[in-house]
Amino acid sequence: MEKRNHKRQGLPVGRNAIKTADPILRELFTIAHRRGVTMQELAIRVDRTTATISNWKGGNNTPTMLDVVILAQALRCEIVVVEKNEAAE
Repeated sequence: MEKRNHKRQGLPVGRNAIKTADPILRELFTIAHRRGVTMQELAIRVDRTTATISNWKGGNNTPTMLDVVILAQALRCEIVVVEKNEAAE
């Protein structure tokens, strides 16, 4: 059932599934998938090995914050930090 829902949403499934728990990284890999950017292309854009990109995507390793920013820039994305209103929490 979960695979079926992911297919409908255009997310990779099976061995290509995005397994990282990091929500920012998950979103960046989802954007890359939707745009048809391969892990090899990402590796070239961020000057890392394909194995490193694969490990980030699979949740085996965690990139530094700088690597995440570089990955976002490589995908022409912007990471935005929004201050929460303490009263709303």
